[in-house]
Amino acid sequence: LGHEIGIDCETTVVEDHSVPTLVLVSVSDGSTDFILRPDQLPAFLEQHESAEFIAHNAAFDFWVIAEALTEPEPWWGIADAGRLHDTMFLDALIRLARTDDFPRSRDLGTVAREYASIELDKSDPYRTRFGELIEADWSGVEHGFFDYAIADARATILCYHRMKAVVESLKPCSDRFGLLTETLQVRAAIALDGITRAGMCLDP
Repeated sequence: LGHEIGIDCETTVVEDHSVPTLVLVSVSDGSTDFILRPDQLPAFLEQHESAEFIAHNAAFDFWVIAEALTEPEPWWGIADAGRLHDTMFLDALIRLARTDDFPRSRDLGTVAREYASIELDKSDPYRTRFGELIEADWSGVEHGFFDYAIADARATILCYHRMKAVVESLKPCSDRFGLLTETLQVRAAIALDGITRAGMCLDP
């Protein structure tokens, strides 16, 4: 795939604050798409070791993938290097820069419609059925699962491309912390998400 890769995780149903089980990962550079099993992720990350990865709500995808990898160090390295991006944050930061509105998060369906004129059906029943694919023979799996998964990764990367153009038109004074501080926000979200799940010890 190209240097910028949209990535999206499909998991078992999310319960409480626990990290759900990774079922598959969809990736897209906007023109070419792939569906990966969890055991294919290490080779994929190694093959794309210098790529930029773009997710929507990146903290969720980060922890799902980190938990699924036996050796998560390369994935941590991607986040530490500022190569994990988030269209959810970038959308909020663009609106903050344009109108000074409070930066509220919006779902991928809303963002995809606004930036890429893509309609995503978030009521699709496949969305909550991915647990059925664990240990299943994918040759017999309904194609609707894969169509749903790949649509999210493709929409994410296409939105990111449009967002970069919007940010350029805003002429921010610095990109030290990414587009409108987006890479800094991603790192903070990963840390806060980890604290939410694990708790934090305090020394009174």
